[in-house]
Amino acid sequence: MVSPRNNHWFLLTLAARRALTFLQRQSEVNPNKLGVYGHSMGGNISLYVAGVDRRVKAAVITSAGGVGDESDNLKNTPFSNAAYAAQVTCPVVFENPSNDFHGTILGVEETADTIKSKEYRFSRPPQLNHRDMPAYTVTGMLWFDHYLKGEAPLPRLPIVSWKLNTQYRTPLIKIVPDTSRDCVSVDAYYTQDDLGSDPKSIPHSVNRYWRHVVARKVGSDWEAALPVFNTDQPLCAYANVTYNLPRPIVGAGYYYQSYTATNFVISSHLLMASSNALLADHVKSTRKVSLLIESFAAGWKGDWYTFNYSGDWPWRTHKLYSDEYPPPPGAMLAIDVRTEKANNLVIKLDDYAAQAEIEGGDIWQTVILSPSNFHNVSGQTLPGWQRFGELALADRMTLRDSKKFIYVGGAWQGPAPEFRNLRWIDTRETNQTHLK
Repeated sequence: MVSPRNNHWFLLTLAARRALTFLQRQSEVNPNKLGVYGHSMGGNISLYVAGVDRRVKAAVITSAGGVGDESDNLKNTPFSNAAYAAQVTCPVVFENPSNDFHGTILGVEETADTIKSKEYRFSRPPQLNHRDMPAYTVTGMLWFDHYLKGEAPLPRLPIVSWKLNTQYRTPLIKIVPDTSRDCVSVDAYYTQDDLGSDPKSIPHSVNRYWRHVVARKVGSDWEAALPVFNTDQPLCAYANVTYNLPRPIVGAGYYYQSYTATNFVISSHLLMASSNALLADHVKSTRKVSLLIESFAAGWKGDWYTFNYSGDWPWRTHKLYSDEYPPPPGAMLAIDVRTEKANNLVIKLDDYAAQAEIEGGDIWQTVILSPSNFHNVSGQTLPGWQRFGELALADRMTLRDSKKFIYVGGAWQGPAPEFRNLRWIDTRETNQTHLK
């Protein structure tokens, strides 16, 4: 009979525990103050080690550890995420982006309900998949500083609640942050994308669009209205509370980048309202199908994301995964661009990319694209508009498949471009049908 221990997860967990033993024996290490931190596969191992080794006094689990997720390789076995999570007694921070494939936001919420420890925090970067940004990465380091070094505790989780039956039939989220630290901002994120069927499935969890709303302060609490697109899908929301750091912190971030953090983020639990609950409370659908995808007016960056720690660009969004922005028959995709110097702008839709030459100067220039302007790594043309997981605006992007990859575009000259009015053009109503 094959032993259940004969799998790499068990062996890696055993190796990590031996690493703790090695650390305990080092003169410069306090053997009673050990923590575990891991990302992705390492995040799973951190969950396993925290579950079985009481020497662990604090854990930080990133992009991993979701109970019931598709990527739980040992699901429904004694080595599943759920089995180990049920044994965790130490304080834990879950640094899991809203769109992670290996630690889905719903799976990690379930993990937090499964662990025995009542001391845990969330830090959820919106829109991202399987990576982090400085204000979230540093939250885990502050967690270790408190539990392993005796420094100041982190603020408690924001308390969130619904008010669905409102005067204008628009759901309202109420947020009560911990004010023990200097609070910079309170933000709400909500979605209805594919929550009704298989909400933990990887296509949905990776591509889901989280609409951003800046909460407003009402007395000592904060509120944000969440207008919905339809009442046939459930509604899911959470809040991020951003706090100032007393001084900048420099550290090692994701994928070999060093970061400097000036603030940190504590996220709330998820709120879920079923379609039946929305209907019972007379919620109305107030968002409508729109040809305008993005105006780029003030606050637009909350619905987009960048992997660049400087926070300028390239920019990406999941907006085209939402049912709110379907292309009409025969549509063209258009955007207005202004750039100081002449450049090639790359527009990427999932595995397809198009390039547009942009003249330098102070004038706005309109780029109009059809599916035939987009090509994949093999040179094949996009067969037609569809539901896209990600739209990107960039100077250079990589196209790849299982055998090769190519770069599209090149280094941007001058300051980052300005954008205006990303939109679908209904060619049935206009003669604008050509790429400029």
